[in-house]
Amino acid sequence: MNQFICVRVSHPISVTPPKGQRYLKYGIEIETNDSSFTLAHSLSWRRYSEFQYLQKVLKKNHHNIKVPGLPSQGFFEDRDHPVFVESRRLGLEEYLKKVLSISLFKADKALHLFLQTSLSTKDILSNLAGRRRDKVTEVDLPIGSSEEAINNNSTKPESDSEKQLLKTPECNLKEEEQKKLKRKNIQPKKVTFCDEVFAITLVDCSPVNQQL
Repeated sequence: MNQFICVRVSHPISVTPPKGQRYLKYGIEIETNDSSFTLAHSLSWRRYSEFQYLQKVLKKNHHNIKVPGLPSQGFFEDRDHPVFVESRRLGLEEYLKKVLSISLFKADKALHLFLQTSLSTKDILSNLAGRRRDKVTEVDLPIGSSEEAINNNSTKPESDSEKQLLKTPECNLKEEEQKKLKRKNIQPKKVTFCDEVFAITLVDCSPVNQQL
């Protein structure tokens, strides 16, 4: 069964701290059945400077591998312009797709803490230095996610084979596998938020195809 990783960077939210300047945080949604991930579905929020931190860590930990480049930081006066914000969002999404396509990066603890926790970059650094031992254990599910639908509206899978089928996107199931789940009123997994699902072989699970 093919393993897949689906990643999407959503439109940012504005954050104004009690002291300091306002900044934007981008949502990072992950849906996957890849064995290197602890959570099958996660949502985290990161600002651009945190992406820069991740970039530095990956370069330090994997100095023999070329790390994909981040989108331009841009000029300060342009950072709130809708065109710039959208360009940066797309650039950050493309950056994560390229990073996750490199197998050695998927074994990097910093990457998983960045993607699937709300830990600060300072706390991530403490984990890498051995001063903390945080694990990926919690996740904020987007409203209307496929996992919520499975929990609320369908019959629970009984056999191991049925549980395994639920780890595969509906669009990647064979016809007989889809019929098997339908007969037992088990809701198959739906990938709804991503433009592309990538793995060893690229599988497009989006409602509308979009070319990068």
